[in-house]
Amino acid sequence: MNDASRTPPIIECPFLQSDEKDGVDHLVHLAAEICDAPMAALALVENRRILWRSGVGISGGESAFCLQALAHNSPWTVKDARQEARFRQHAWVTGEPHVRSFIGTPLAAFSGGSEGVLCIWDTRSRSFSEREMRAVVQIGHALTAHLDLMSHTAALETRLIRSGEDEALLQDQINWINNYGRDLEVRAARLEAINARLEALAKLDGMTGLKNHRAFQERLETEFQRASRYNMPLSLLLLDVDHFKSFNDTYGHLAGDEVLKVLAHVLQESARGLDFVARYGGEEFVMILPHADYLGAVGIGQRMREGIEAASWPHRPITASVGVSTLTRAMERPSDMIAHADRALYASKAGGRNRVTHARDLREV
Repeated sequence: MNDASRTPPIIECPFLQSDEKDGVDHLVHLAAEICDAPMAALALVENRRILWRSGVGISGGESAFCLQALAHNSPWTVKDARQEARFRQHAWVTGEPHVRSFIGTPLAAFSGGSEGVLCIWDTRSRSFSEREMRAVVQIGHALTAHLDLMSHTAALETRLIRSGEDEALLQDQINWINNYGRDLEVRAARLEAINARLEALAKLDGMTGLKNHRAFQERLETEFQRASRYNMPLSLLLLDVDHFKSFNDTYGHLAGDEVLKVLAHVLQESARGLDFVARYGGEEFVMILPHADYLGAVGIGQRMREGIEAASWPHRPITASVGVSTLTRAMERPSDMIAHADRALYASKAGGRNRVTHARDLREV
């Protein structure tokens, strides 16, 4: 039997026993929920011995994954344990619960003298997102603070009782500690909401309020996979403001920024409810058009072009060129749709601008 399949003894530590009121279980549950994983645990380690503290979805101790994570200074992940030599024969991989992926982050040593690691297992082969890794680290920090407080509390209570200190002083200390513990629980409960807000902000374009390039790429991947799987129409529209450089040179970049803001508003107002509008970069915008075939996508492109041309512009008329692509069986990845739409956009600009061109109408496509 290899090292990965052996489990060190599970040791009990009095002040670390589970208590619904101490908040540790809540933080471990929160880590599992944020990572959408069925199993999570807090393991404490002394001389490579596991002190099992709190678990979600598991009934016993496991050491190989935890100890490996403890050896790293940052979150450590396994995408597919079956592909890792040290884990492919592990009992948790070859049998129940059939672990496939893992993420663990070490906890700083606290005053109790132990080291710790927050561990999360999934039965799916997967990569963990940057958001999930940030959240796991933050929960690890909260667990360290909480355990440090618990260790300090246990030592304080012991000293006060042994030294015969006044009972009122002991109660004051305990009240302070309980209040601090509740504050930690509140902060932990807010952690997921804070990360969700940060994730949402990271996907917004600050100037126009539209989704940004990162959000567009993620959404296109999702829509591409869905349309390919269920054989549904899907189109992509790329839009570029005509002669925008000369506009900026003549009226200044602040005026140019206002053009982009108004144009973003026009696109949002003209889009269907299921369309996804984003700023692609610079003066380019993009729209993902679910359930839109060749004719539908061209019609939407024409409506967008006409809406921009008809809008009220303070300095001079603004027009836009549009390139459109529609998913075909020959397209193997989302970038193929972008490349086809980009070629169609180039054709619109080369053909005189302020027009809509579909990639299917180009002889080279």
